[in-house]
Amino acid sequence: MDEVSEDGSGSLLWGFIASPLKLIALSSLLLGLYIIYRRKREAELRRRIPRRLPPMEKRDFTISQLREFDGVRNERILFAVDGTVFDVSRGRGFYGPDGPYGALAGHEASRALATMDTDAVKDEWDDLSDLTPEDRETMKDWKQSFTYKYDVIGKLLRDDEIATHHNETVVGETKDESVDELSKKDK
Repeated sequence: MDEVSEDGSGSLLWGFIASPLKLIALSSLLLGLYIIYRRKREAELRRRIPRRLPPMEKRDFTISQLREFDGVRNERILFAVDGTVFDVSRGRGFYGPDGPYGALAGHEASRALATMDTDAVKDEWDDLSDLTPEDRETMKDWKQSFTYKYDVIGKLLRDDEIATHHNETVVGETKDESVDELSKKDK
């Protein structure tokens, strides 16, 4: 226990507060530490914010083509939900390699989202025929949410499907035309 000195200032803290010079020194030290902390925090936040990638050409993907866009092999992060391919690169903190949903990147993510199990991602075409009605509803809710938040890049193709010709870059709403419609215009 601190003894009370003759002038009534008993503690070490009171000694700092009672002396204006010591108080100014302590305040300066604390302010300096705060400024250093703040600068480090701001630098960390700047590193976490992904740079905005240029708009991507709208196109369709096979399963193997989609795998390239996992945030590691390619800086862009794409995945498909119910056959629709989304560019979720802005959500790198969630869908990037170190994110909690990183397993979805570069994959058809419908089953994982429908069942709320990221281990359910498959590396092959999944027809989703065995999903329950509740799982299908959950998947559709996720798809609607992604449609609202992220750019739709194209569709996920089965091995026997023909790609759609897209003539625009994804920036808001886009118009696409099928190969058959384009060939009719050329005639």
